[in-house]
Amino acid sequence: MARYYVDCREMPSENNCDLAMAGSEEHLVEAATHAITAHKHEDTPELRQEIRQAMKEEVRAHSRSAAAVARAAMTADVTRPGLRTESA
Repeated sequence: MARYYVDCREMPSENNCDLAMAGSEEHLVEAATHAITAHKHEDTPELRQEIRQAMKEEVRAHSRSAAAVARAAMTADVTRPGLRTESA
């Protein structure tokens, strides 16, 4: 199931809202109550369509960042017997 996000910073706003939400398309459209309460929009089919159009597919990050992988690799080199840690 694809996940999507909507970022209020990318939408016109009088109150400079910085909320970002992520989830399924259906849940994000249901979260339109934020647009209604915080941004004073009316709950209309047009608003829901605008929200759908503003959605972007979320890109999932790997479970470990590149920095974490590099730290793990450096630690492994130092702690594993038989591996050289000095430069040749």
